[in-house]
Amino acid sequence: MIYRIVSIIFLVASLILMVLPYGVRVRYFSGGVSYFSYFSEFPPFGGANFFPWAIVLLSVLLLFRVIININDCVGNYTFAGLLLCIGLSILHRIVFFGVTGVGFLILIFHMATLFVEVKYKEASKF
Repeated sequence: MIYRIVSIIFLVASLILMVLPYGVRVRYFSGGVSYFSYFSEFPPFGGANFFPWAIVLLSVLLLFRVIININDCVGNYTFAGLLLCIGLSILHRIVFFGVTGVGFLILIFHMATLFVEVKYKEASKF
C-alpha cells in the first residue's frame, strides 16, 4: 500500500510542476527564448511542439490508473505508459533542446514512479 501512495505522490508532484510556467523552453529563430507551462497552448500550436501535451495526457491517465488500482496489482499498462512518458520527455529534450530544471524534475519524478512501481510489482509477487 505504501508503494501506491508514493507513486501517487510522485505523479501528483510531476503534475504540479507541469503547471509552473518554466517547464517548456521555446527558442525562436531570432534568438529569443520563452518559457511556458506544459498546459500552455503556445508550444504545440505556435512552435509545433506537441510533446508537453502528450506527457501531460499520459501523466493524468497514469495517475487515474494508479488511483483506480490502489489495492490491485497495476499491470503492464502502467509500465508501458511510464516508459512512453519517459521516452517522450527524453525525445522532447533531444528534438527541441528544451532542457529546463522543471522539465528535468518532471522526468526524475516519472523515473522514480517507474522505480516504485517495479518495486511494488516485485513485492506483490511474494
